[in-house]
Amino acid sequence: MGTLKPTLTINDTTTFSDPVNFSVSDELTTTAPAQSLSLVSVASSGTADLLADSGANGTVFVFVKNTNTSGAFSVDLRTVNGTNVFGTLDNGEFAFIPVDANEGLQVLGVGGTVIVEYAYWTKG
Repeated sequence: MGTLKPTLTINDTTTFSDPVNFSVSDELTTTAPAQSLSLVSVASSGTADLLADSGANGTVFVFVKNTNTSGAFSVDLRTVNGTNVFGTLDNGEFAFIPVDANEGLQVLGVGGTVIVEYAYWTKG
């Protein structure tokens, strides 16, 4: 078993009349399977399964980032067996999300070839 310590910090001084500034963190127990920081190239309109549908219940914490810095190339996020997009990452954007192991996670390249950086940890 391992321990994952994610932290999220939000600092916004321009959107609202009052500044928003907070930080939250957690300590998560993890187990196998896990995937170290990796890269995958996804062609325009192509897909890549970052996390296969395990067929079992459970939660997997996934970090995913669109590493592109130019062009209008985005990455759509969806379940492996589904067609509904639940998120889009434009150039340089990232997400850290819990994924149902029984659904998996697939990325779809939009507008051109994108390089996706990802890692995941299974909740222990």
